[in-house]
Amino acid sequence: MKLTGKKLEVLNIHRKGIFDMDAMAFCCDNCGRVIVNSATVKDKETGKVYVIGLDCKKTLIDRDIFARIESENPDYIAKYKIKEVKREFSDMQKVMAALDNPVKYSVVVYNYGSGQDIAIIDKTKVNHLGQQGESVFCESTGYLFKIGLKDVLLAAQSKGIIKLA
Repeated sequence: MKLTGKKLEVLNIHRKGIFDMDAMAFCCDNCGRVIVNSATVKDKETGKVYVIGLDCKKTLIDRDIFARIESENPDYIAKYKIKEVKREFSDMQKVMAALDNPVKYSVVVYNYGSGQDIAIIDKTKVNHLGQQGESVFCESTGYLFKIGLKDVLLAAQSKGIIKLA
């Protein structure tokens, strides 16, 4: 674990299915394991950029986020901020799981006024109107881009995995 103790920030998250034609395997700059899904991170002190696996991201970055929030805030604020960060992590996992399973889920972009929402539709469920496909997740594209999914979503859209409504 050669990156332990460094102050790292996430630049991008890259997620590929094993069967993607353009999937490439890398070696994690932290643990040396072969990885397909990765995070590009930057050392805040030296500016050096590393590619690490998502498991190492959890260990090196996510835990530190929670510890820093707890140390810098009173209990009630820390609990709220930790809840927010956990929600972001959960939302990232939901979107990436849906993109990895196009047989069960469809991902749809809805345009409205000046914005866009991305919805995940579970094709195995029936909605309240009796139609096949129930919305199980919906969030604005701006929020999903902010939490680090911009490249993942744009790549999925270019491959036709994300459809426009």
